[in-house]
This record gives sequence, structure tokens and C-alpha cells, in this order.
Amino acid sequence: MNHTPFVIAFNGPPHSGKDSVANELTKQLEASYVTKPLRVQLSLPMRLAVCALLGLDYKESTYDRNKDMVDVLTGETFRQTMIRLSEEHVKPRYGHDYWCRAALSKQLPSTRVIVISDLGFPEEIAYLEKHYGANRVLTVNLTRNGTNWDKDSRVPVKGVQSIQVDNNDTLRAAAVNVRHYMREFLRWNLATPLATGVDLPSAYVDSLRA
Repeated sequence: MNHTPFVIAFNGPPHSGKDSVANELTKQLEASYVTKPLRVQLSLPMRLAVCALLGLDYKESTYDRNKDMVDVLTGETFRQTMIRLSEEHVKPRYGHDYWCRAALSKQLPSTRVIVISDLGFPEEIAYLEKHYGANRVLTVNLTRNGTNWDKDSRVPVKGVQSIQVDNNDTLRAAAVNVRHYMREFLRWNLATPLATGVDLPSAYVDSLRA
């Protein structure tokens, strides 16, 4: 049996709802299958690095609100400092896929599904497809009315397996579209049995018998 995780990576312009749809998909997958998906933000190690540099405590709840505020130490916004650190120092020295490798370094051997909410560079999808296998990676190109790439350092990215999903309806609808593609077109079987000795929920057992 191949135990390599399946990877679903969201790519889209700012405010297209990548985090929200990724969270909804994670909830749906966790409710449908036994294995809890690993939720990953590729930019998190970079955010933590800049917070350490500026002497700040990182809080996910306030990041979006504060990332465009000018810091008194640097004279630039948190976002600008992240871009400068990444593009001028980290990537030239450690590789353009460094943040991707760093974010996934904590993956457990038992991880079955990985959901990434902020794929943004060709080098990242190249790393994912090389490391996990192109047939086990799905790029979700999220679109939403009124959004564009004008103010983002990230770019549109397509993998070997890509799907465009419209996010102008509900989060549930967008996530269901992704699940449908995974099941009907890619034929990904995420409902694999757990290790011997673990009690399976009755609803899961019934789904296997159906």
C-alpha cells in the first residue's frame, strides 16, 4: 500500500478565500474519513521568522489586520519585510522552495492528507510534485469576483493535476466541488483503514460496506 499523503494545494489572488475554503475542506474531509488532514500554511515559517526579527508575538487572529501597518523599527510594513527577507536573503541562499520545505518538515509519518492554503510559486508546486508524486497532488486555482493578483508577490500556479474552482457561492459549495473532483476524476481513495487495533467509528465501517 502506498502511504504517501495526498496533497490539496490552494492557489488564488488575495481575498479569494483560500484559507476559508481550505478550512472548510479540512472539516469536510475530517467528517468523512477517519484520518485528520494536516492543515498547512506555507508562509507560516516566514511569518514566525519576521516576528522573531521584530520582537513580536505571532497571532493568527490579528495577522491580516496588522500585516500592512508600518513598523517603527523597519519603516516598512510586515508584508514588505517578509517579501524582502524571503526574496533577498532566504531564497537566494537556501533555495526558492525553502519555505515549502520548512512548512512541511513537521509532517508525521501517519499523515494521510495535506491541505495547503497558500501555494504561490512554481518552485513550490515543483517541490510538492517531486516529493509526493504528481499523481498525488492537486492544485486548486480559486477564483472570486473582484479579486486580482496586482498587490501580491505570489503568482498563478498550475500543477500536473489542476482544477479551477469558483468561490462566489458558499464555502461549502466550493469545498464540495474540490471533493467531487478528487473522488470522481482523480479516483483518490482517502478512506483507507487505520492501523490494526484501532476501533473504527460505526458510520465509517458502514460506508466501507456500502
